[in-house]
Formats: sequence, structure tokens, C-alpha cells
Amino acid sequence: MLPKPLTSFIGRHRELAAIGRLWANPDCRLLTLLGPGGIGKTRLALELAHRESGRFADGAVFAPLQAVTGLDLLATAVADALGIVSSGQPDPRARLLSHLADKKLLLVLDNFEQLVDEADLLSQILARAPAVRLLVTSRAALRLQKEWLYPLSGLPYPASDQAPPAWSEASTFEAVQLFVERVERVRPGFPAAAEQAHVLRICRLVEGIPLALELAAAWGRSLDCAAIAAEIERNLTFLTSPLRNVADRHRSMQAVFTHSWALLTPAEQAVFQQLAVFRGGFRREAAEAVAGATLLQLTALVDKSLLRWEANGRYQVHELLRQYAEEQLRRSDAQAIQTCRRHADYYLDFLYRRHDAMLGGRQREAADEIAAELENIRAAWDWAARRAMAEALGRATEPLAMFCHIKSRYLDAARIFEAALSYLADSADGEEPVIALLLSELGWITIRPGDENGRAAAVAPSPQRRLARAAHADHGA
Repeated sequence: MLPKPLTSFIGRHRELAAIGRLWANPDCRLLTLLGPGGIGKTRLALELAHRESGRFADGAVFAPLQAVTGLDLLATAVADALGIVSSGQPDPRARLLSHLADKKLLLVLDNFEQLVDEADLLSQILARAPAVRLLVTSRAALRLQKEWLYPLSGLPYPASDQAPPAWSEASTFEAVQLFVERVERVRPGFPAAAEQAHVLRICRLVEGIPLALELAAAWGRSLDCAAIAAEIERNLTFLTSPLRNVADRHRSMQAVFTHSWALLTPAEQAVFQQLAVFRGGFRREAAEAVAGATLLQLTALVDKSLLRWEANGRYQVHELLRQYAEEQLRRSDAQAIQTCRRHADYYLDFLYRRHDAMLGGRQREAADEIAAELENIRAAWDWAARRAMAEALGRATEPLAMFCHIKSRYLDAARIFEAALSYLADSADGEEPVIALLLSELGWITIRPGDENGRAAAVAPSPQRRLARAAHADHGA
């Protein structure tokens, strides 16, 4: 009564152990595997069902629900999966509940996200059938009192900030194992160790999403890993399967994300597409200022597996999902420009508001706050520089320069300030004070601090800095 997967099951050792501990709790009778499309919810649920079925006298049953809408159709689909023969009882819910009342089984309900409004049926099953356990896969939380959630993320891969591992170590990561095994199916003799750098790059680009890894691996027959990685960076539509026996909803990452997009309300769509301007995550107050996001909307996007909330208060969005949302945002040039402008204003002002702290007793704390938002700051600075937003750049220059000194980010600072200078040099007149300030900071950045006195001088306000700031201020910035 459980379908047999066509491909091998790889990884998920940590998840299997954690879910096993949850199952050991008799109160855990409704467990939802929660995650975005392509994350491997169905495959993990099937593996769990095969492993756990022996614990239930009536085994395990798998009910696919991706094409089901409405309460009566839900009850009918589950009854069909259970093999319930109609006994003349016209109400499919009553027939289902009656059948399950004395059963001891594990019921797997796959792809429940479009049926969240009908989830009360699951509460009725739990009440009428005390020996039945429910394992649900969904892109959205059911929000039932009896629900236990297990959010699913991508497979582990080596972090980009680590030294490149030896292949013997890299090949122990589950994302790498899955990608290599799938490539070997279409490219016998695949030299994985020789292409290690690009294999790891692919795993990082897709953040370990199993479906994305499989779609990328399918191209291994005609492209090397360097070309596959380049295509993923260039265009999300590249991640498409050429296989004929792949379900339409899993044929491409574009199709997967389009399905998730359709589950959002128009207001949630408007917010989510604007959140695409963020880089490296964001905090709630930034989402409100840039995208007009309310706490309820952010929570809904978390519940629908489009955002992840972290214990440090930051929200994260998967890079492939961000690319998809950005495509939606770019359909309206005016809205895209307005959102990017708000993003640039917010993060350049974020720098300016830490100016005094960088000069005073909160220097380390302010520097850590800036470090946490550095990817957003880089994106905001670049957008503002390309549009010659001189006043905003001028206000943000000194705190950014001091941050780069404190954190020894001299090359970063040189690139950032040189880029701004090149854009401002091509703009209209009136940018001279800001150009002077940028040149002053760039000069100090290029001085390599040789000792503690040099470091202190580099961070402290210099006479040249004060003159440049005065010129900037006199110009009305």
C-alpha cells in the first residue's frame, strides 16, 4: 500500500533520528513535514512510512493529495487510498471515520497545502481513531492544536567560508552525495573529485534542495559542473528536467515555485516579491520599512515555507525562491525601482544612524550590527551609487569607512568607494563634496596600519576627514 520509490534514498540521517524521537512520544499523533516545494518532504515521508509500518498492525497507507480540493474530495481520496468500499453511506467523511475507528495504522497524507482550510477532518480522525497516526507533508502549516511541526531544509553541504575540504571530506556531505549519485546515472565515470570546486558551488547555489540537485544533475550528460553552476546563476529556468516520467509539478524549479506562489493571497504576493530586494536575510523592522510587511504577513510566509525565521530575529529566504520573487517584482519596473529605492534609503540611513556610536562607546556593538547587514548594505550602496544618490552616500560614507577599518575590510572598502567614485564622476555637477569625502576615506583605507598607533589613527577622525565632512556639510548634504 506504499509506493516504491524509483531512486535510492540518500542522507537525512539527522532528520530520521529526530523524527524517531518525536514518534516515541505518544502525544505526537499528527506530524507535519513542513517545507518548500522540492525540499524532499514526500521522499522522506515515504522512507519513514516504510521504516515505521511494521509498528502498526494495519501497516501504513499513502494518500497522494496534490490534485484534491474540497472537504468531500479529501475524504474520498483518503478512503480510496485505504481501499474503503462504499457501503451505501452517502457521507464520505462519516464512511472514512467509521472505517478508521478501530484501525492501528500510519496514514501518510502527501501534499496537503491546498487543503489547509479542510484540516479539521484530521482532528476528527484523531478523535475517532485513537490508534491512527497521521504523517502529513505540506508547504503550509495546518495550524491545528494537535499538530507537531518538523520544518525541513536542504541537505547539508560544505559552508563557503570554510577552507576547501579534501574530496574525502567533501564527499561525506549529503548534498554532494545526492548530486554525484544522480550525475553518475547519466554520465558514467563522472570525475567528481576533479570537478569538486564546481560540485560544491552547485550545492551551495541551490542550498542543498534535493529536487534542484537532481534537476542540475540531469544536465551532467551534456555539461560539465562549471557550466551547470554558471547556468544556475544566470537563469532559474535552467533547472528543468528533460525526463518524460517526471510529474509536471516537479519538472522544473520554476513550476515548483509557481505552485507555492499560487497559494499566497494577493497581499502576501505583493510583500514577498518586494522582500526579494534583501540580501543575506533581514529583520522585521526592515521588512516593514521596505516592503510594508506586517508581522502577520511575515508569519504567514513562514507558515507557507517561503521564509525561515531564526532565533536571532532574522528572516531568511532561500536564494532560488528569492530569484523567483525577484522575477515577479521585475514585471513592474516602477514598483521594482520604488522598492529598491526604499531598500537603499533604509540601509544607508542604517549606517548613518550608527555614526555617533562608531565614534563613541558603542563602537564594537555598532560594528557587529553593521556586519550582520553587510550584504544588504553592499546592495543598497551599489544601487545608490549607480543612481548618483550623493547625499545619501555622503551621510553613510564615514560610518562605513570606520566599520571597514575596525573589521580590517580594506579590500572591500576600496572596491566599494572606487565604484561609487566612478559613478559619481559620470553624473551631473554638484557631487564634488561627496567625491572629496570618498577620496579622503579611500586615501585612509589604502594606508596599511602598521602598529597600534597606526590603527588608532586610521579609525579616529582625521583633520582631512573633518575638512571633507565640513565641505560636505557646507554643501547642504
